[in-house]
Amino acid sequence: MKILKYLIALMLFATPFLQGQHFLSIAAIFQDEARFLDEWINYHYRIGVTHFRLYNNNSTDDYQSVLQPWIDRGVVELIQWPHKPKDNDWRQFSFTVQTGAYTNAINALKHETKWLALIDTDEFITATSRKGIKKALDMFPKKASVYVRWCMFGTNDVWDCKCNLRGLMTRHAPLKSEANGWCKSIVKPKYVTHCPNPHFCLPADNLYNTNFKKVHPTKPSDVTWNLLRLNHYWSRDEKFFQEVKIPRHEKWGGKKEHLRNRERGMR
Repeated sequence: MKILKYLIALMLFATPFLQGQHFLSIAAIFQDEARFLDEWINYHYRIGVTHFRLYNNNSTDDYQSVLQPWIDRGVVELIQWPHKPKDNDWRQFSFTVQTGAYTNAINALKHETKWLALIDTDEFITATSRKGIKKALDMFPKKASVYVRWCMFGTNDVWDCKCNLRGLMTRHAPLKSEANGWCKSIVKPKYVTHCPNPHFCLPADNLYNTNFKKVHPTKPSDVTWNLLRLNHYWSRDEKFFQEVKIPRHEKWGGKKEHLRNRERGMR
């Protein structure tokens, strides 16, 4: 009997370590977003994200000085992830560079974290109920991943948000807007293989799980955001939108007026 009690106590003590040292981590790729990184990391750290695996893609700004304090604390792990742009760089970036970074993170963190959010640095995970993020994720013990819907925000004509996106960008696209129809994944890296698309991963059994189906119906018009949502500050402020976002998309073949019309639809 004493031996049995000892074994049970040992199992209870060891379980958290066998599952990995983190409950929720984030993997993200970034480019020239230094002035937004500290707010984004600090926000997620405060709500329970304890590890960030960040992939730098060809940044030319001073991202290192922003990230270094977090690296020194052991919160951020910085990976250099460059690429040489090609003619159709949007497709190459989204389905090769970005998905490659996500897959790399899945493999690296399989035994380090229970949950891994695969999001961008303009996306903020938000609990929409009093349960909080941890309790919300705990509601899906048998899921390989959960699918969290976007809530899209425009610039609201703010020129420089001074790294206070969540405080200034308070108007978002209408609930039924097509813009809110997309989602991102929070996965259990032990049970997924890779990301063929930036928005979802394939479970190890090759059966794609639509996740959050009971909470977030698949039709954009039925979105309720009952547990979690992903606040997506796609255009950030006017300064970023005009100086970074538009030129980036124009290189990918996008049209300035189309981008502006899309941004207006998010207000």
